[in-house]
Amino acid sequence: YIILYLLKGGELMSYQKLLEQVAREHNTTPEEVDSEMRTALQMAGYDIEPAMFIALATAKAKKTIHRN
Repeated sequence: YIILYLLKGGELMSYQKLLEQVAREHNTTPEEVDSEMRTALQMAGYDIEPAMFIALATAKAKKTIHRN
């Protein structure tokens, strides 16, 4: 299944598109962005796929925004 992320400005984006955008902004490859995200999550003690982590964080942020 495809997880979509709601970004600033209300734009929906797939995980792959998100990787591509971050890679463009930081002059690197989507594969390197994904690798760095995996490393960061492992170092933080999370055993979760980056796409799922982002989906959970996005859902939490949306709840927080709607509450305020």
